[in-house]
Amino acid sequence: MISTVLPVCILVAAAVFLLIVAWKAPPDLVRRAGRRFSSAATRERYRLYLWRLGREQEVDPEVILGFRAIASAAAVLAGVMAWPASLPLAVLFLGAGALLYIFPEKYLERKEKQRLQSLRREFPLMVTLLKVFARASDLYQAMRVVRGAVRGELKRQLDILAAELEVFPLPEALDNLAKRAGYGPLASLIGVVMMAIQTGANVEEVLDTFARHAYEERVNEIRRKIKVQPILMAVIPAVMSLSLLLLFVFPMYASIIDRLRVY
Repeated sequence: MISTVLPVCILVAAAVFLLIVAWKAPPDLVRRAGRRFSSAATRERYRLYLWRLGREQEVDPEVILGFRAIASAAAVLAGVMAWPASLPLAVLFLGAGALLYIFPEKYLERKEKQRLQSLRREFPLMVTLLKVFARASDLYQAMRVVRGAVRGELKRQLDILAAELEVFPLPEALDNLAKRAGYGPLASLIGVVMMAIQTGANVEEVLDTFARHAYEERVNEIRRKIKVQPILMAVIPAVMSLSLLLLFVFPMYASIIDRLRVY
């Protein structure tokens, strides 16, 4: 027993040590690993995620990718080392390596979806208020006022826009907003508004049209969610019932049949 437990304990200690080394590795080493073991497209995708989340100054995508490479490799190596002594422990470390490799991108994708959902939720209100305030003043002042009425990601984007309006002209600041937000309807709104300003068209009519479309899309989205809920409520109990049958009822009947065959 001791001869089996001792190698397993040594392997666990070695694996934990490797993971600590990966976590505490020098930043330059981590960056080099991130550049070496990732493609340029992956680094650019991470950089875009961080830029749109407003974290590009705080987090270097190469550091994230470097830690992902080192930590996942350390966990996989620990799993390979543990394989001869303990198969469950080896599977545990190999699974941890896979999770460490997948987690960073999945986390950034999840944050990006949450960000877009926040924009989608507040966008109809922004367009409506923009239409109202643009009638009372000009579009420049309306953009400043509207940011106090919205919340979440859209408020953060409009706060950045307000800061940029102190430095850049309105067309350039709005173009930066469209690129930074990465939300199709907002980019379309900015493009149409800028075209209306340049051609002298009625901006209020453009905003009114966008407000109607935005609310229609939001209502349709809510309706789709409401329609999906009954389906989920019907599928989940069915799956749970089937699982109970497979786990408990069928084995019990199989045991009874086997006993009857014996007699």
